[in-house]
Amino acid sequence: QPTSANYPVLNGYFKKTYTRLFQAEFIIQVDLPLSRVVDFNHRRDRIGVTDTHQLIDFGCGRILMGAGVPSPTKWQQIITQAVDMQGYARLLKAPSDFSKTNDHASPTPARALMLRVKKAFDPQTIFASGNL
Repeated sequence: QPTSANYPVLNGYFKKTYTRLFQAEFIIQVDLPLSRVVDFNHRRDRIGVTDTHQLIDFGCGRILMGAGVPSPTKWQQIITQAVDMQGYARLLKAPSDFSKTNDHASPTPARALMLRVKKAFDPQTIFASGNL
């Protein structure tokens, strides 16, 4: 008979991994179909984003990466790779100067609309730049 129990995610078995992730300047989340997770990691290495700490959840296809400073070009390549693999990439954490000049997530029609609405209310991107 299955039972349930509280599991302290941040302080449990993966505490060291989460600590390394959260200390990184950039935290990147990539959600992919399960069959594409391994291939995405190989492509990420070819892009040159190799200085990462990762937590890969093969149960749901999510990759969390704590990384050094990727160039805007490398960030766009990560987004492109995720979208090409029917996935989605977004920055969960980035320095404010990077956030002001780079989109935080893969493009979608709904996201494009929300960005237009945000631009109308915050034309100088003062509030939560790069985030919706």
